Amino acid sequence: MATPSRRSEPRLKVFQPATLHTGGDPARVHVLDVSPRGALVHGLAQVAPGNLMALVCCGWTRAANVAWKTDKRFGVRFVEPLSSGEISAATSIVRKRGDPA
Repeated sequence: MATPSRRSEPRLKVFQPATLHTGGDPARVHVLDVSPRGALVHGLAQVAPGNLMALVCCGWTRAANVAWKTDKRFGVRFVEPLSSGEISAATSIVRKRGDPA
């Protein structure tokens, strides 16, 4: 029997490069899924549950708290929810520099 999800909103699968700021050197990470209230992030960032950080991705910046961490993956809970436009930006296809829009 499946356990019910604690999430109030579904997560959308993405693969977006992002930058994590925790007060030290910025870390390059990837956002693997996103919802208005949180995200799944993958990277070598030195974070721990409870840490406050800023995530820069797809033209938006959002303060977030680390909810959990396992190896190179961690979940974050945004302090302020993402707008529908910010969600749209995160779910759009990543274009390489020089590719037509």
